[in-house]
Amino acid sequence: RTDMPHVEQIKHMVNFHLFKWFNSDVPYKIEQQTVGWTPRLDGSLLIEHELLVQDSVVARMVLGVRNTIVSRLREQVSYKLNKLWGMNVELKIWVRPLKQRLSLKDRGLGPPK
Repeated sequence: RTDMPHVEQIKHMVNFHLFKWFNSDVPYKIEQQTVGWTPRLDGSLLIEHELLVQDSVVARMVLGVRNTIVSRLREQVSYKLNKLWGMNVELKIWVRPLKQRLSLKDRGLGPPK
């Protein structure tokens, strides 16, 4: 148990996984905010959480191929929150780039195949 507010617990758990999965400075460039908190009639909780990244290239890195990384993040944080709070928690995570940018590959400047 912890005495941190629930929103801070979510940020802490998301940060833990981001630092575990990404090296270099990527996790430092990600801002987070909880944008929705909806108790449901069945006693469960729906939390909507947003990751703000500097641009679309970083957003694609955080999402992963076919959203695999953000899906795994959602599953693992939801599981930990279920255990910690003793209730069913559904976590939805959105990744929002602050600006659009083409990668070198998208511009046709990447390494030859």
